Amino acid sequence: MAPVPSEDATNGASSSSSSSPPSSGDGGGESGGKNIWVAAGEGDLDRVRHLVEVEGLSPTVPDRFTYTPLHAAASYGHIELLRFLINHPSCPPNAINETTDSDGETPLFVVEEVGVARVLIEEFGADAKRENNAGDTPAAVAEEGELEELAAYLRSVTGEAPMYDRSGAGQRAGIADAEGDDDDDEAQSELTRSTNEAIEERTEALMSRVGAILARAEARGASSGEELTEQEERELREVVGQSLFEQIREGWGPSDGQEQRQSHADSEAQKETEQESETPTTEEQQHGPRPGR
Repeated sequence: MAPVPSEDATNGASSSSSSSPPSSGDGGGESGGKNIWVAAGEGDLDRVRHLVEVEGLSPTVPDRFTYTPLHAAASYGHIELLRFLINHPSCPPNAINETTDSDGETPLFVVEEVGVARVLIEEFGADAKRENNAGDTPAAVAEEGELEELAAYLRSVTGEAPMYDRSGAGQRAGIADAEGDDDDDEAQSELTRSTNEAIEERTEALMSRVGAILARAEARGASSGEELTEQEERELREVVGQSLFEQIREGWGPSDGQEQRQSHADSEAQKETEQESETPTTEEQQHGPRPGR
């Protein structure tokens, strides 16, 4: 609720209170001594009438903090006093929209009750779409102040969407989505780990079998000069071919690094096979190549 100054209007000084209008001064009977802002905040129509009609104060006169009687009456929900001020001949035209404080806020911005907002909008044409210096509308200010009923009414006038979901449903949905994303990430990570492990196992098994074949050939070649027998060539091709076939059948999708390592292993094995196949055996050196080679 907007603060209400407490010093006399005639000396131009004022102070603020954040909870309720300050108590009246000590002159002029029960309502004597109040400045126009305090009187408007307290709903003291007689005092306000006296200050406006007898002392000649304007219904929109600001204090040194740019607070006006219209703001005070709107903030504290004094509808009849608002009607008096706005309808008074001395009130400037369209004062409900042209009278602003230093924040660029009209009286509608400081309203806290739906009934008061309804009067300002429906009777006096208050602009509910107006924005203050910060770019906020009355509905946004009400929502920030957790005046939900007022904010809902103002949004019904302007067509604005709520800034926050205070029901908790949106928050719960957001948490559920985040948890679902975490589960998906964990599942994907587990799948990736499993795939990587399977690829590594297949690669190691392939290289082990290729190495065993080449080791036998090397040992044999060291003693007889023969690098690979037909059976060893066939076996080597089968090992490499079977590995590729299994990858295609199982739909593997290794990462670039893993795919390169696997391809390199297969390529090296194939190259070894081709090189060994082109090396003539002892029998070929003596009798020529075997049929089919």
